[in-house]
Amino acid sequence: MTGPCRLEIDVPAVSFEVPAGTDILTVPQPSAALADPAGAIAQALAAPIGTAPLADVIQAAWSDKAPAQRTAVVVVSDMTRPDVPYTGESSILHPVLRALEAQGLLPENIVVLVATGTHRATTDAEKCRLYGDDVLARYPILDHCATDRTVLRAVGTTASGTEVLIHKLYLDADIKILTGEIKPHFMAGFSGGRKAICPGLANLETLQKFHSPQFLEDPGATNLSLDANPCHREATEVAQGVGADFLINVTMNEEKELTGVYAGDWRLAFERATESLAEAVSVPVAAPYEVLITIDSTIDHYQAAKAAIGALPILVDGGTLIQVANSSDGVGAVEYIHELALLSSLPCPRDYIAALFKRPSVQKDQWEVEMWCKVLEKVGGPAGLIYCTNGISAGDLEKLPLTSGYAYSGQSALGPMVEKAIQRTVAAWQQRLGRPPRLGLIRDGAHAIPVLRKA
Repeated sequence: MTGPCRLEIDVPAVSFEVPAGTDILTVPQPSAALADPAGAIAQALAAPIGTAPLADVIQAAWSDKAPAQRTAVVVVSDMTRPDVPYTGESSILHPVLRALEAQGLLPENIVVLVATGTHRATTDAEKCRLYGDDVLARYPILDHCATDRTVLRAVGTTASGTEVLIHKLYLDADIKILTGEIKPHFMAGFSGGRKAICPGLANLETLQKFHSPQFLEDPGATNLSLDANPCHREATEVAQGVGADFLINVTMNEEKELTGVYAGDWRLAFERATESLAEAVSVPVAAPYEVLITIDSTIDHYQAAKAAIGALPILVDGGTLIQVANSSDGVGAVEYIHELALLSSLPCPRDYIAALFKRPSVQKDQWEVEMWCKVLEKVGGPAGLIYCTNGISAGDLEKLPLTSGYAYSGQSALGPMVEKAIQRTVAAWQQRLGRPPRLGLIRDGAHAIPVLRKA
C-alpha cells in the first residue's frame, strides 16, 4: 500500500486511518463464500464424510427403542463463538433438529447442550440470540458446568494421566451430534471437532490439564499445529473414548461468510476441514515488523489473547503490538482478574510462568495470563503492548499489568484512539531507527494467521 488508507472494521465497529506504507495483511486468496449455504448444509447432511447420511444415523441409533423414547444431545458452542451460524438461512442447528424430529424423536428428548468448558453459563438473552427464540421455546437448552460433579461421570484416564469426567447427558444420549466452527486456535491448533467434547463437556481437572503449562509451553501447542500438539492429542483421545455419532462443522472467511460445510464422522470430517483451512488462513510474510496492529473481535480481554498470540511470529523482538479490541464483555472472570494481579506483582513474565510449574494444581484462567506472558516477553514488557478498546473503562484498563494502552468510553472515540496510538508509536520508532518502522495490520487477528517465510 502506498498512501494513507482508512479502514472500516465491523467488530469492533471502528474506522481509522493507517499511514502510507502500511502492509494490510489478509489471506492471499480469500475463500469464496458459498453461493447456496443452505443447499450446501443439506448436501453435507445427506452425503457426509465417512459415515451414513444423518437421517440414517438417527434411524439406526438404538433401534430396539421406539423413536419417541430415544434421546439426543446436540452440542453447540457458547457465547465466546458468536459467529457460528446457528440461526438464519445458514443455520447448521435447525436442519439437525428437524432431522431428529423427522425420525420421530420428541422435542423434549432433544437436548441442546452448550459446551462451555470453563466459561460462564449463557444467559437466556444470549441463548435466544445465538440459537434462535424458536429453539429456546421448543427444546431444552442446558449449559455444561465443569465443576458440578452431579452432572458428570468418569469415563477413564488418558495417556497423560488425566482422569476424565464428561457430562452425563451426553454420555447417556442415544444420539450424539457435535456442531461448531473450525478456525485457527492458538493452543489446540484448530477449534471445532473434538474440542466440543474436550474441553467443551469435560470436568475442571481435565480442563486444567488441557490448559496446563506442561502442555502450553510445548512449542507444538500453537496455531495450525496438530500432529505435535499435546492439547490436540488429549482432546482427541477423550473424544475417541466417548464417541460421537455425527459432526457438522463449518469454516468461514474474514467476512464471516460460510466457505465450507464438513459433516459426517467426527474425526474424518474435522481432518478434511483442517487440511484445506491451514492453507486458506495462512498469510505469508517476508520479514518481521517493528509495529503490528491487530484487530480482535472477541468478547473480552481474556479471549483477546488469541489475536495477540497470532501476531507474534511476524513481530520483531521488542516490537510494538497495537491491539484494537471489541471486549464488549469487559475484562473477564474474577479468577482471570486475580491471575492478572498476581502477574503484576512479579518482576517479569517468565517468573509467572515459572510459578505455574510449581503450583500443586492448575488454577482457573491462569492459562490465558500465561499466553499474555508470551506476548509481553516478545514485545519487551507492557510498554510494547497498546490495547485500544471501548469495551473496558479507562480505570479498569489502567489496572491491567499487560498494557500501556488507552481506553475511552463511547464508540465514536475508538477510531481517534487507535489513530493516536499509531501516531505515537510510529513517531517513537522513527526517532529510534532514523526511518519509518515496518508497519503491518492484521485485519482479523483470530482468523488470519501470519507465517514468516523461511529464508
